[in-house]
Amino acid sequence: MEDVPDSLLNALQLRVKKHTLAKTVDLDFVGAKAALDRHPLGPL
Repeated sequence: MEDVPDSLLNALQLRVKKHTLAKTVDLDFVGAKAALDRHPLGPL
């Protein structure tokens, strides 16, 4: 992954590459919530 030139990556791929190489976690909380909200659990 570190050998792939940044110029060949889109924004998401570049974000993943940077966090992977830095050994950090990146989570899109807004995007994750929006995805989960489309699938309600119903009554528990």
